Amino acid sequence: MVERLNREIRRALAASEVKSRLEGLGNELRTGSPEEMRARVAKEAARWSKVIRDAKIAQQ
Repeated sequence: MVERLNREIRRALAASEVKSRLEGLGNELRTGSPEEMRARVAKEAARWSKVIRDAKIAQQ
């Protein structure tokens, strides 16, 4: 399911009208594999967890 969704999103983003529209709205388009996305999310979660801990921001 993830692979198919990734494939379809990549196909849609390759269409010039879709790409133009999204970039016109200020989006920076990037494509990649599900594994690359997992790694990016893990990296960002670790980064922001540290910021939250260091700033002593309480969870609600």
